[in-house]
Amino acid sequence: MENNVAIFNSALLGTRNGFDRFTIAVDVGGTNMLGAIMDNRGEIVLKKNIASLGVEPAEIRLIGLVGELLEESGLARGQLTGIGLGVPGVTDSTGQRVTLAPGLGWHDFDLGKKLQEAFSLPVWADNDVNAFLRGEHLLGSMINVRNGIAITIGTGIGAALLLNGEIYRGARGAAGEMGYWVLDSTISSQDSQGFGQFESFAAAPGITRRAQALMQNHRSPSILMDIAEGDLQKITAEAVFKAASLGDPQAREVVDDTIAVLGMTLANLSSVLDVEKIVIGGGVAEAGDLLIEPIQARISQLSPYPPVVAKSNLGSIATIVGAAAGLIENQLV
Repeated sequence: MENNVAIFNSALLGTRNGFDRFTIAVDVGGTNMLGAIMDNRGEIVLKKNIASLGVEPAEIRLIGLVGELLEESGLARGQLTGIGLGVPGVTDSTGQRVTLAPGLGWHDFDLGKKLQEAFSLPVWADNDVNAFLRGEHLLGSMINVRNGIAITIGTGIGAALLLNGEIYRGARGAAGEMGYWVLDSTISSQDSQGFGQFESFAAAPGITRRAQALMQNHRSPSILMDIAEGDLQKITAEAVFKAASLGDPQAREVVDDTIAVLGMTLANLSSVLDVEKIVIGGGVAEAGDLLIEPIQARISQLSPYPPVVAKSNLGSIATIVGAAAGLIENQLV
């Protein structure tokens, strides 16, 4: 699908821009940045992937990625509609300022200004899960859905809400920040600059940490440790799910605990909102049936009107699709 995806209605793009215009879109993840150039028929003509963090600040790496895409494409500025971004944090209503993205070290950061200074192009930034949901709503698992939830589980956890056919942003643009969901009733506060309790438990780093702790003093033969080549530091969330699928009891315990918490949290949220569907994306969602079907079963046990739970249809390009669409929709308003 990635090589042959028609993302937008050509009338939306073609009427305004003609068929010689292109959009730069970047999924700015906590671990990797996936950038693409798309034509106005929604075809991805060039993709590049780099690490989000390194010696330089994340914004410098982002500018470098956009610059590489432009250079390799050979496109002139006049052929570009602008730059659309999906950011792992909270963005303001103008699509310019990132108010909070702890994984990238951005707090009240004018990302739009930084990119406009570098490229003299319009910029639109949205929360990455909002962009993911917009992409899935256009061409993925959420087509024709009016009330739904999108959740991505990777380096972090985030959610986006589709209510009455529109993405709900909340009073400060922070709707869907499920990473801060409280699991322990005794907790007195959470650090707004860091990661929340739910995210610390169920995102990939939390899955990894729990598996490493479980295996710390484990001495008997283990499928998980075989996959990790006997090195605790080589245990990853992907390795945990793979070991669980092969029957490793310790990995299975970690996966079951993850599913129990994810299922409970999504059941609570879906019961409040009465949604039709939940779409799950991100790296952890690649576990597929090992994750999706048990979460569906758990929600069905807990919710009076359980929604359908589905894996993302667009996968790694969903946020790219939604970021580009967000930029163009903003220009047409």
